[in-house]
Amino acid sequence: MLYVLSLGPIMRMVQNEVISEGSPTFTFLGRFYRPIEWGVKEIPVLKRTIGMYVHMWAPKIIDRKGNKVG
Repeated sequence: MLYVLSLGPIMRMVQNEVISEGSPTFTFLGRFYRPIEWGVKEIPVLKRTIGMYVHMWAPKIIDRKGNKVG
């Protein structure tokens, strides 16, 4: 459970550019959270649920429906 919940603060750090795209840390985290990404793509209920959660942390990146903004 903590693994999934840790995604929110990480997304906030990406939104606030504490972790910049293209950095080694960003690349590592992309691989680390790949199972969640897979689940969101394959299971529609997860897309909305996780999307709503991540939206609370990073509304500039993910909208309430779980879609990327922009």
